[in-house]
Formats: sequence, structure tokens, C-alpha cells
Amino acid sequence: MILNVTHTNRKVSIMDTKDVAKKLTKIMTLHCCRNTFIEELHEGTVPSSKTGDFSDVKVVTPYGEIPWRELSRISDEEMKKLSKEIVNFDFKTLC
Repeated sequence: MILNVTHTNRKVSIMDTKDVAKKLTKIMTLHCCRNTFIEELHEGTVPSSKTGDFSDVKVVTPYGEIPWRELSRISDEEMKKLSKEIVNFDFKTLC
């Protein structure tokens, strides 16, 4: 299937639906995931690891230590907020 698309005053031929799917996926990801709550989750300091596999990194809490590789990086509340934002952006992008 050949799809002709005009983009920024030039005609582009896309030869197959896989190419279309790849391009649409990248566009939707850019518009629907970036600039959401994920940016706030991405802020902060990332720990360093001498071993490279983070087996030497732990989080110390009042209730004990949590090895880095067992630590949840996102709470249920944060995941719910992120999912809602992405769904809303997806809907706006498709409409």
C-alpha cells in the first residue's frame, strides 16, 4: 500500500503500513507521554553503583533497608495519575 502524505510543503510516499505505524507511534509518544507527570518522576538524583548492577545500592527507611533492585520507583497513586494523563493526551491527539 502506498500512502502519499504532504508534510511541510513536500510530498512524502510511505510504502507500507509498518512505516506508517512506526511514524504514528513516535508522534503519539512524543505528544502523549512527554510533558506529562512522567517528567516529574524523572527529576531528581539517580544513584551511582560501583558494581554497575545496583546490587550495592540501598534505600534506608525508618522501617529498614530496601535493596535498589527491589525498590518500586513509582507509587500506585503516581501510576494512576500518569495513566490518566496519557489516556487524555492520546484522546486529544486522535481527535
